[in-house]
Order: sequence, then structure tokens, then C-alpha cells
Amino acid sequence: MNHDGYADRFRGAEDMTRSLGLVHRPLSAFNSDAFSSLPTIARALNSYPYDPLQIRLQCAAIHLTLFDDPRWKSPCVLTVGDVEVDGQPEYRTTYEDLRRELRSGRRPTEESVPCHVWLTFPDMHIVDATFFVYKYYDRIPTQWTWSDYIVCSDPQHLFAADLPLTYKPMLLGRQFVVKLVE
Repeated sequence: MNHDGYADRFRGAEDMTRSLGLVHRPLSAFNSDAFSSLPTIARALNSYPYDPLQIRLQCAAIHLTLFDDPRWKSPCVLTVGDVEVDGQPEYRTTYEDLRRELRSGRRPTEESVPCHVWLTFPDMHIVDATFFVYKYYDRIPTQWTWSDYIVCSDPQHLFAADLPLTYKPMLLGRQFVVKLVE
């Protein structure tokens, strides 16, 4: 996983979030890190009743549910943007797409959102509960445990180390993610 420059891209997303009049909790309010949060996140995910197809299609709703889960008090920020795979954008998210989402009403449920959602922690590492299931669905065995497929950018999390992924944050906060799932 390529995590170089993430903190700078995150600061740019903070600026864009403010310019659109959106708010989010500052990461400085927390003292946590992505890697040590993984066991709690894993317990929460494994208790959710989603099947792999739902996981592939509902990244915003799933990360919002995880963020709001009372078991861990969400010491992180919901992050919206794009993921590059082998240097190519997966969703081709643009700021115009995101502005359109802010202005639009309800979208038909089968229409996909032109972006991805994940969690960013104060140590500037990410946790993504849905992308591996979305992108590499064909690699998941019939019998599987969701928490085995969490992507985390911390180098201690060896599962994601060799994945050709680069996360590109564009907007931050619960306010925008709620808009995506309403």
C-alpha cells in the first residue's frame, strides 16, 4: 500500500470540507491509532448482518454504521474520496461529483455513489472495511470472516502491505456521509 503523502492530501480535504461549509471533528481531539483500533473494529464488523454483495455496494452506509457504533466511540474521521489501484482511480471521483451529491435529493438505491468512504485516524493511517471485498471479491473464499479483509495502512498490518492501493481523501466528516446514504 502506498501511503506517502496521505497527511498532505488529508489537510487538503480538510480545507475543501471547510470551503463547502461542512464540519467534522478534528483529529486532534483523539488519542488513538488505526492499528490498535483494529480488534474493536473487527468485533463490530463481524457482528453486522451484511453479506459480501451488500458490502461491495454499501461502503458509505457500512462505514457510517461503524463510525456510529457505541462500542468504540469512533476515535477517527469519516473520509470521502477515491482509491487508486495500480495508479488508476477506481471511482474517478471529482469535486464536481461531490458538490452534485451535496445539492441533489435522494438518489435511486441502485445508483452507485461516485466515491469511496473509509476511516482516518490521528496517526494519519486509514482503516477501510469494504474496499477489499469490493475490489477483490473473487479472492474471498466461500467460508470467510469479514474482519480478515480489513485494509489498514499501518505497516504493522501485513494484510494490506502488498496491495497496490493509494487513498485520496477529498472531503471529511459525518455530515457529508449522512448525505450520501440518505
